[in-house]
Amino acid sequence: MNKDEILNKLQNVVSTEPSKWHEDADFRFQNKEWLKRSQCVALNILRTLRAKDLSQKDLAERLGVSPQLVNKWVKGKENFTFETVAKLEEALNIELMSVTGFEGIQKTELKMVEIPYSVLTQNIQPEIKEHSLEMNVISFTCSEVHYDDYKKTI
Repeated sequence: MNKDEILNKLQNVVSTEPSKWHEDADFRFQNKEWLKRSQCVALNILRTLRAKDLSQKDLAERLGVSPQLVNKWVKGKENFTFETVAKLEEALNIELMSVTGFEGIQKTELKMVEIPYSVLTQNIQPEIKEHSLEMNVISFTCSEVHYDDYKKTI
């Protein structure tokens, strides 16, 4: 192959639009807190689907949404609304999160678990820090996160 043929092949695979990797990285940095929680919810959904021998398509049918939307949810990049979480909890018969501090709900001591983002990007055991809190908080249940589990289910 001569130089001109090589340059032509390269021109055919090079995008004419500039890359948006920088904007994507900025988005992830600015939204890292809710993205972490979203990933925990996604892992719980995936584990439940596996435990109940259900597919993402089965869940989509139960909820009356497209399989593509369910796939977006289980990738952990979706900012869930309370409505969506409630529908998922009902469809899967699980608790994804609880809101405490309202009248009529018995106050209990909550254990908040902080899972480093690195756990989702590396195959390591999570370093868990527990905090006891008694206040109005949203508690996300996400324990024993393993990158391999997450990768297998997507």
